Amino acid sequence: MHPGEEPLKSSSNPSSSSFPVPDISLSETEFLRDLYERARQSGALDPLFPGMVFYNVPGYLMKNLWPEKLEKWKKQPALMGFAANESGWKGKLDALQSTLEPDTGLVSLNKNFVMEGDSIALCGVKRMGQKDPSEIALCWISLPSPGITLTAREDSESRFEYEGETFLHYRMSGQITLPPNATLLIPAARYRRLGPVFMLREITGLGAIALGILAHRGIALDTESYFRDCGNNRTSGRPRKEDLLKARDFIARLCEEVGERHPLWDKMNSLP
Repeated sequence: MHPGEEPLKSSSNPSSSSFPVPDISLSETEFLRDLYERARQSGALDPLFPGMVFYNVPGYLMKNLWPEKLEKWKKQPALMGFAANESGWKGKLDALQSTLEPDTGLVSLNKNFVMEGDSIALCGVKRMGQKDPSEIALCWISLPSPGITLTAREDSESRFEYEGETFLHYRMSGQITLPPNATLLIPAARYRRLGPVFMLREITGLGAIALGILAHRGIALDTESYFRDCGNNRTSGRPRKEDLLKARDFIARLCEEVGERHPLWDKMNSLP
């Protein structure tokens, strides 16, 4: 963390923040268009990335798995994240180190990548000292909270700055006891159907932002077919391979044309 930065800054007032909270009621196509237009105006990834992630991951998760929490969130909209990534996890639920003990509400956390704001943490379920592979838990973690340690990540790909404001990502560890209404147990099989879609949604969202930044630079590409086809496929539940290929092409074009760019673009462009 850099001198003078607060451990966590509130994003609950979207009108005064450089990092706006997205309209969760937008359709998939409308959201892609909105990302494009905002990127075309600003010419920057930084102010749009947190909202893009929220709409595509925790917002989408709440819509599909935890609608009660989504209704509560709507009363006080704020940026928040989904804490899944752990050391050695590689997307395998049975490798999760973070756990919830349902009988006591005790949550033990060890997360590598946590977005600023509250988080929904993905945890294994532990009963009688043993993990139950048939279930996983979603745990609503209000941050900051006693017992939870946050360490700001120093990699440039996870740091976003715009108009004098900074949006950070963290490592999160510690223990906290949660009430029953802050946790949700679901079958692991149900999550496995949804979880793999998150990255696909993020990549196609980044594709829309890349298109907007290119347009800001006077480079016009075919946006309408991307918004229409990708939006329809996202609405159906899963972006298709052709959507990902188009998004990757837009990102590669941005890396070719835009000299001063956020480091995340190069990281995405280097993915296999």
